[in-house]
Amino acid sequence: MTEALIACVLRAHKTVRTHMVAVWFPALFSVTMFVLFLLAAVILILPIVPDIFTRPPAALASPAVLRALFPRILLLLALAVPLTVVTDAGTLYIQAQAVKGQPVDTGHFYLGIRKLSWCLVAGRVIEILIYLLLFAPMLVTMARRVLELAGPEGQLLLVPEEPIFRAFMDLLPLVLLSVLLYVAAGVLMGMWTRVLALRELPILRALLAGIAFASAHFFAILLVFIGQWVLGTLLARLLGQGELGVLIGQGLAYLLRVYAGMTLMHFYELRADASKQQREAN
Repeated sequence: MTEALIACVLRAHKTVRTHMVAVWFPALFSVTMFVLFLLAAVILILPIVPDIFTRPPAALASPAVLRALFPRILLLLALAVPLTVVTDAGTLYIQAQAVKGQPVDTGHFYLGIRKLSWCLVAGRVIEILIYLLLFAPMLVTMARRVLELAGPEGQLLLVPEEPIFRAFMDLLPLVLLSVLLYVAAGVLMGMWTRVLALRELPILRALLAGIAFASAHFFAILLVFIGQWVLGTLLARLLGQGELGVLIGQGLAYLLRVYAGMTLMHFYELRADASKQQREAN
């Protein structure tokens, strides 16, 4: 497994070097969409809160202001969803074509938007429903327990000698189980979008194929995600909290995501080729 992952990381590096447009153009498109979104937010919010940049946030949280902002915030959320989807669709498709060795240009990004956007929307809805089914019971249980502990006064005394502390400690196994389940679900749901981009399958087939592949190679995919997180954390600590450090860190974090995504795509292609050769040999 380790040797295969190292080989896929090297393949991802080669893909990045030979298909730089698959790296810089999605980033440029994403930044452009973010700037447009901020511009839309300013246009929608400034007429209601003209001094939003000079007053503290707490002073703006009056019921009248919130009621006036609510429909505009909903509109911004409705705008953010398609912007995110089209960015993801174009990014996945151009990177998948690069991984498959195709010569790519910016046109592949827009082709990916046309081909994958609706499939991504449907898949994300199914993914959210799966997460809700998995976590809703545990979240409701923890919320009810916290409300019981808060009592009518709403005061929480987290002192080891107090019974309330022991009650919170009783929730610890459930919290740890939720974290482990979230990580496992993230790994299992971490491949279907890449399978969709590589194979251009119908959404249900892509979901099932992605989950099946992730379950068969669970620890390899988990190792890639852990490696990305560890490297990102180390870089953030090394660069510090200054504005320049944060900006460089965001750029490097994006590059890490590209490498991780392409590594997983190459890993899928490698295993798919091995399975095909094995079937032909039999």
